[in-house]
Amino acid sequence: MKYQSYVLVAATGFSSTTYAAVLSGAIFQAGSTAAEYTAAGFTNANPSGVLVSYAQACNGYPNGCTTTVTPSGPLANKGFYQFQFSDFNAYNYSGLFSAMAINYGTSGLNNAQVIEQVNHQSGLTGLTATTSALAGDAHCRFNDFLPTDLDNSIVLNWFPANMPTTPGLSQVFTFAWDLTVIDPPSFISNGLSVGAVGSLPSPGAIALMGLAGVVGGRRRRS
Repeated sequence: MKYQSYVLVAATGFSSTTYAAVLSGAIFQAGSTAAEYTAAGFTNANPSGVLVSYAQACNGYPNGCTTTVTPSGPLANKGFYQFQFSDFNAYNYSGLFSAMAINYGTSGLNNAQVIEQVNHQSGLTGLTATTSALAGDAHCRFNDFLPTDLDNSIVLNWFPANMPTTPGLSQVFTFAWDLTVIDPPSFISNGLSVGAVGSLPSPGAIALMGLAGVVGGRRRRS
């Protein structure tokens, strides 16, 4: 069976390093402040504030399921959003994850090419990427619970300097992207754009659950 869920905004990487400044030329990055990204020309995808992912009991684990959230604002080709977790459960923690579906238009570009560029930048950004079909583990692949608009997405993973705290609200995390730096930049004029994006903590083998008013439905595949 499946729990329906609407995935949030993207963010990822396998580095434990904190990156404080906005990085020029990075496709994906995390860690700078909203003010810094705004000053660098990034569009806030959720101008109403910080998105909150809520923990709920499921599958025998207290707070074992986590809601995902999506930004309410425009998904510009150069954007960011902020999010935090409520009552985060550190069970099977393996960093934070984000997913982004890209519309490639007539650019001729594909996920594999973007993933290659992102991983080439990982030493600078601390983010690593793979496909939603490969992300996760043998018990739970990301395609098992992501909404359909993120089935063919790029999944990023990153380890902030400090994992989300529990109980209560965690610290605020920021994720940003800039598709305009993809080489060659003429791809943008050929319809390259953001289709969907979202973020979540380590899911392990635990299902993600939707929350009315925050996420839509997508059942977890059995």
